[in-house]
Amino acid sequence: MLMSKAKIDAYIRVNFKNKILKSPMKKYSKGDDPVDFNTEFLLPCQMPVLEPHINLRLMDEDMANDEMAGSI
Repeated sequence: MLMSKAKIDAYIRVNFKNKILKSPMKKYSKGDDPVDFNTEFLLPCQMPVLEPHINLRLMDEDMANDEMAGSI
């Protein structure tokens, strides 16, 4: 069995108030320097706060289905 080098086509996906925002995709292979997204997302805010959660997910872009690699 051949084992390929571990890699990820990573992007950040933000879910907020039924809107989805995405960062540009960055390629990463095991052993490379860490990926720095350095991306700014502009989110609409209002008072009082009606949506208390912002969901950030690290996604792996694939041909068929994107997979979640982590979230905060």
